[in-house]
Amino acid sequence: MYTPLVSVCVPTYNRPKTLERTINCLLNQTYKNLEIIISDNCSTNEEVERVINKYLTDTRITYIRQSVNKGAIFNFNYVIEQAKGDYFMRLADDDWLDENYIESCLNFLLNNTEYSAAYGRAKIYSPEEKFIRFDAEIDITDDLPGDRTAHFFRKIENNGLFYGLFKREYISEMLFQNELAIDWLVVGRIAFLGKYKMVEGTHCYISAGGASQSTDHLTQSFNMPPFTRAFPFLKVGLNIISDIMWNSRVYKTMNILKRGKLGLKCALIIYRRFNLKSELRAGVKKYIKLKLQKKQGPGSGTVNNYVTNYDPKN
Repeated sequence: MYTPLVSVCVPTYNRPKTLERTINCLLNQTYKNLEIIISDNCSTNEEVERVINKYLTDTRITYIRQSVNKGAIFNFNYVIEQAKGDYFMRLADDDWLDENYIESCLNFLLNNTEYSAAYGRAKIYSPEEKFIRFDAEIDITDDLPGDRTAHFFRKIENNGLFYGLFKREYISEMLFQNELAIDWLVVGRIAFLGKYKMVEGTHCYISAGGASQSTDHLTQSFNMPPFTRAFPFLKVGLNIISDIMWNSRVYKTMNILKRGKLGLKCALIIYRRFNLKSELRAGVKKYIKLKLQKKQGPGSGTVNNYVTNYDPKN
């Protein structure tokens, strides 16, 4: 029986308690042929290393501690780039999975080669571990690549699809840049490349909170430019257009006119869903205020640009 290696990539920073839960859920998976890659972004909490050391007798775990904190984007990309498996997934250090999650997703992909990814529906929990709600139920089965990408942007909520199982050939599409809603762009690309299945009977458990507990908090934590902070969904739409038109190689199978049409279509979907008119009305005053703060310099309400712990939950 074919049992491909599955890589699970876990970037971590200063979350020993939830990290231990994450490690345990992986070690208890019903599918056993795993490599579990943990990259600690130079945590200041010594308990993180003590937690990891408890589990290093399991040879499936590879542990890397960064010598200095190089920022969350570096750590996220680094741990993905270490993956050697035929399939891979990313799991945050405060999230966890049902024990059959990897086996269920892998079995589906092995039997349905036209699919690029499979995932279990996400359940959203508070930092106090109280159930909040289910994430959107999204199956992307359209035959045309552009229709699949548009379907995703039409349905996206907490983006549990991002925590699915992917074929190794898509690793380069999972790398991050410091852009607002980069995880949306990533899933949009993967959906363009193939169909996306929500597998019944298994779940990913996502902890709400952290840097991305709200759009405002996320843009402030990353000290994004005043325009992005004042008009976040306008910027998301522009990022989508830019990704489809120029930034991502996956869309270049279409000519530039078709890319432009798809980019505009997807941006308009976001603008309608997230009430761009209301954002524009409220954003003007905020933009002026932020520009004034920036002119006044440090101490005027801006935050440090050196962000250490980012999780792209929206």
